[in-house]
Amino acid sequence: MNNQQLIEMAQSALENWLFDEETDPNGAIKRGLEYLASPGDYDQEVIDARIKSGDDWDALEEWALYLGTPARW
Repeated sequence: MNNQQLIEMAQSALENWLFDEETDPNGAIKRGLEYLASPGDYDQEVIDARIKSGDDWDALEEWALYLGTPARW
């Protein structure tokens, strides 16, 4: 997976996932996905360590939660 594929995967998640009080109570997943969907040049080693394939939605959600958690800022 390269940068462009990561951005597209995050954009797809933003468009298709349900974000509500039950699925994302503090909005961290959505914030993380917005960050990943924005143009950027992410280190290939980081991408490879986090996302194993273009259909690894669970890993994308975990990474987004990690990035979107306020304690990470």
